[in-house]
Amino acid sequence: MLWVDKSGEVNLSVIPKDLTPAAFQEETTQMQIRYEAFIQGIKYVGISASKDQAFMEKIYDNIRKNWASVEEKVVVVNIDEL
Repeated sequence: MLWVDKSGEVNLSVIPKDLTPAAFQEETTQMQIRYEAFIQGIKYVGISASKDQAFMEKIYDNIRKNWASVEEKVVVVNIDEL
Protein backbone atom coordinates (compact mmCIF):
# COMPACT_ATOMS: atom_id res chain seq x y z
CA MET A 1 0.00 0.00 0.00
CA LEU A 2 1.17 3.49 -0.84
CA TRP A 3 0.63 5.86 2.06
CA VAL A 4 1.89 9.15 3.47
CA ASP A 5 2.61 9.65 7.16
CA LYS A 6 1.74 12.70 9.24
CA SER A 7 5.17 14.24 8.60
CA GLY A 8 4.77 13.95 4.81
CA GLU A 9 7.05 10.93 4.29
CA VAL A 10 5.85 8.61 1.53
CA ASN A 11 5.80 4.89 2.32
CA LEU A 12 5.21 1.76 0.28
CA SER A 13 4.28 -1.19 2.49
CA VAL A 14 3.27 -4.77 1.93
CA ILE A 15 0.01 -5.45 3.73
CA PRO A 16 0.36 -8.59 5.86
CA LYS A 17 -1.78 -11.46 4.56
CA ASP A 18 -3.79 -11.53 7.79
CA LEU A 19 -4.88 -7.87 7.45
CA THR A 20 -7.25 -6.06 5.15
CA PRO A 21 -6.25 -2.63 3.84
CA ALA A 22 -8.65 -1.07 6.39
CA ALA A 23 -7.10 -3.05 9.26
CA PHE A 24 -3.61 -2.08 8.10
CA GLN A 25 -4.74 1.56 8.16
CA GLU A 26 -6.06 1.17 11.72
CA GLU A 27 -2.75 -0.33 12.88
CA THR A 28 -0.67 2.36 11.18
CA THR A 29 -1.29 5.26 13.53
CA GLN A 30 0.97 7.72 11.67
CA MET A 31 -0.93 7.34 8.38
CA GLN A 32 -2.33 10.59 6.93
CA ILE A 33 -3.12 9.56 3.32
CA ARG A 34 -3.59 6.08 1.94
CA TYR A 35 -4.05 5.00 -1.63
CA GLU A 36 -6.04 2.06 -2.88
CA ALA A 37 -3.91 -1.07 -2.51
CA PHE A 38 -1.98 -2.06 -5.63
CA ILE A 39 -2.88 -5.74 -5.96
CA GLN A 40 -0.62 -7.97 -8.01
CA GLY A 41 -2.37 -9.27 -11.09
CA ILE A 42 -5.12 -6.65 -10.87
CA LYS A 43 -3.40 -3.28 -10.67
CA TYR A 44 -0.31 -1.87 -12.31
CA VAL A 45 2.56 -3.10 -10.11
CA GLY A 46 6.12 -4.37 -10.28
CA ILE A 47 9.14 -3.52 -12.36
CA SER A 48 7.14 -2.42 -15.40
CA ALA A 49 5.22 0.11 -13.29
CA SER A 50 8.36 1.49 -11.66
CA LYS A 51 9.97 2.01 -15.06
CA ASP A 52 6.94 3.87 -16.44
CA GLN A 53 7.98 7.51 -16.01
CA ALA A 54 4.51 8.88 -16.82
CA PHE A 55 2.89 6.59 -14.24
CA MET A 56 5.42 7.52 -11.55
CA GLU A 57 4.97 11.25 -12.29
CA LYS A 58 1.19 10.82 -12.03
CA ILE A 59 1.59 9.24 -8.57
CA TYR A 60 4.04 11.96 -7.46
CA ASP A 61 1.80 14.78 -8.67
CA ASN A 62 -1.22 13.21 -6.99
CA ILE A 63 0.61 12.91 -3.66
CA ARG A 64 1.70 16.57 -3.80
CA LYS A 65 -1.79 17.76 -4.73
CA ASN A 66 -3.48 15.77 -1.98
CA TRP A 67 -0.89 16.53 0.70
CA ALA A 68 -1.54 20.25 0.37
CA SER A 69 -5.18 19.73 1.29
CA VAL A 70 -4.86 17.11 4.06
CA GLU A 71 -1.70 17.76 6.06
CA GLU A 72 -3.60 19.33 8.95
CA LYS A 73 -6.55 16.90 8.99
CA VAL A 74 -7.09 14.51 11.89
CA VAL A 75 -8.61 11.64 9.87
CA VAL A 76 -6.87 9.48 7.27
CA VAL A 77 -7.77 10.50 3.73
CA ASN A 78 -8.34 7.57 1.35
CA ILE A 79 -7.51 8.08 -2.32
CA ASP A 80 -9.24 5.48 -4.48
CA GLU A 81 -7.95 6.51 -7.87
CA LEU A 82 -4.93 8.17 -9.34
